[in-house]
Amino acid sequence: MPSQSFGAVDRAIAAYDETASLFIVTPHRSFNERGLWIFHATLCGIALLGQIIFLAIGLWPISIFLGLDALALIFAVHIHSQCRKHRREEIMVTATEVVIRRFAFRSPMREERLQSPGLRLTRCEDPEHGCQKLLLNSWRTETEIARDLSPAERGAFAVALTQALRATGI
Repeated sequence: MPSQSFGAVDRAIAAYDETASLFIVTPHRSFNERGLWIFHATLCGIALLGQIIFLAIGLWPISIFLGLDALALIFAVHIHSQCRKHRREEIMVTATEVVIRRFAFRSPMREERLQSPGLRLTRCEDPEHGCQKLLLNSWRTETEIARDLSPAERGAFAVALTQALRATGI
C-alpha cells in the first residue's frame, strides 16, 4: 500500500487502497516528546538560576513569582502539546460517500457523512498566501477540511483528494 506525504510526516499522510482512499491529517508539532522535556528542563534551570540570583540580592518575592511564572508556562506548553498530540482528522473517500471523522483531546469523535451525488471540492485561494480553505460542498452542507495544514500543504492535499474523488467516480 503506497503512501504519500504532505510536508512533514506528522502533518498529513494519505494512504491508498483499491476500494477507498483514507487521508489522515494531523497538526504540526514543533517538539517531539524528548524535545519537550528538554525545553521544560531548560526553563526550570533558567528559573532556578534567576531565583538564586534574586535570593542572593535579597528580593525573595521576585524569586517566588519567577518560579510560579515558570511553572505556569510549563503547564501551558504541556497542555497545548497534549491537545495537539491527540487531534487528527480522517477523511475516507469511498464510491458512495465521503466520511470525515474529527478527533480531539478529551472530546468525542465527530463524524460527518457526505453523499457522493453533488459533492464538490472548493478551494479558497489567496494570491499571496495560497490555499486558505478547503471546503467540501454537498447540497446545502459546507464542511471545511484540512484546517491543520499550511497553505502549500493544503494545495497539495487538494490535488490528492481530487484524484481520489475522481478515482472513485465522484
